[in-house]
Amino acid sequence: FQELQRAYEVLRDPERRRRYDASGEDGDGESLADEVVSWFRAHYRPVTIEEIVEFTKNYRESAEERADIAAFVRDKKGDVSHLLECIACSEPSDVGRFSQLVDEMLKSGEVPGSLRPEVERTLPKLRKNAAALLRRNARERRELERNGAAIGAWDFLPDAPATPLGGRSTTLQALAEEIRGRQQAR
Repeated sequence: FQELQRAYEVLRDPERRRRYDASGEDGDGESLADEVVSWFRAHYRPVTIEEIVEFTKNYRESAEERADIAAFVRDKKGDVSHLLECIACSEPSDVGRFSQLVDEMLKSGEVPGSLRPEVERTLPKLRKNAAALLRRNARERRELERNGAAIGAWDFLPDAPATPLGGRSTTLQALAEEIRGRQQAR
């Protein structure tokens, strides 16, 4: 009953509910971590999913992305095996495009030609890492589809099917389902 009362208090207070939805913390008792989070929230506005999508659209295949890839290849002395993890907005399907781009850079001198042997040596590892990332993404997608509604993450799946409650699930709906399930089990 204490847990239910605490959940009700969080849901009743719009500020505490917003904080809980954003961080999983209900704001009961201010720790150092809570203070840091509060400071950042006071000084920086939240980034929306729409802003991330817009940034990704503008960054991919841009001059900025090209410069980042060239800097990465130079900094890593031609080792491209971890390129996907270090270039913003990259996806496993970018390996072919990145490979062509690096080849162009090597030919044009944008990246020193002396790095070609290391690029060619590490390119198979990049492809292997991309395949592993695809498998991990698929596994995480399946897990999110199974558990996303319960943790309030369903909305991050743009093509997620509707939940039994109609529409996509929210943290509040998941909590209500949990409470109903426990009541019926009694």
